[in-house]
Amino acid sequence: MVTIYNYAGEKEWLEGRGNHIGGSDAPAVMRLDPWKTRQELALGKLGLTPAVETNEAMEWGHILEPVVRDRFKQKSGMLVDYAGPWTMCVHDEHRFMAYSPDGTVRSDDRPGNGLLQVKTTSTKEPWLSPPVNYLAQVQHEMFVGGMEWAVIAALFAGSKLQWYVVEKHAKFQATMLDEERRFWESIKAGKVPLPDPANDEEMAAYAKSLLTVEPGKVVELGGEFLELHHERILLNREIKEREKKVDAIKAKLQVAMGDAESAVIMGTDVRFSNPLVVKAEHLVKASKYRRFSTNQDRAKKEDANDA
Repeated sequence: MVTIYNYAGEKEWLEGRGNHIGGSDAPAVMRLDPWKTRQELALGKLGLTPAVETNEAMEWGHILEPVVRDRFKQKSGMLVDYAGPWTMCVHDEHRFMAYSPDGTVRSDDRPGNGLLQVKTTSTKEPWLSPPVNYLAQVQHEMFVGGMEWAVIAALFAGSKLQWYVVEKHAKFQATMLDEERRFWESIKAGKVPLPDPANDEEMAAYAKSLLTVEPGKVVELGGEFLELHHERILLNREIKEREKKVDAIKAKLQVAMGDAESAVIMGTDVRFSNPLVVKAEHLVKASKYRRFSTNQDRAKKEDANDA
């Protein structure tokens, strides 16, 4: 299920890492990374931005990783294996997915090997639950490694060690696989996925809910929410019907204009524009399309900006 590569050094390992979605990349793909967007990740994979320089916090993380791993082994009583810093595991079926393990763990009360992920943080007090970006990372790594459980061992402010057991979440992993596949198809095509604020926010909220919802928990809502639910259904229907009408009217206007670039309604100052837009090839494939608009739309937009 997984192929293991042992690179000669950091240079070769970094080159290999650029050819896959790694564990630390997964949160950005799932819109859960507080420091990096999907677009920034894509630009890096395409070689369009310089490599991220390590800062002092990252360097200390690398220095302390073996210390945290050894201390976790001593305090937890679990068996810990570590393959080395330049090891990469690549999924045999989904070759775009990979990770470099901080270690594997074995416990008497759990079947099979588990994943070990080491974290260092300046936060003084231990988390009640690991941040969602770390949870997304270990779900990716468990999927690639075919593991059922993981441990996040975290050192807080250099003085307090705590670890968290994370179970495999099949539903999140299925969603993650679809998102990572689409992301990698964009990379293979040399494209940066365009931002879609509404969809991105929805995906982030959904992914976060999968990782933070308590399984089996049911909350009872008051009767007033039934009315809101029905109102939501009616509003969605109205929106769809109105969108259909808008599209039909727009199509009639475009047909009436034919090959003209603009049109004006007789006796009025209402003007329509339907120019041919030519987009040169850059990060997306070159394309041509007609862009329909009216001066009334622009006037409304200007009024809104002035408000």
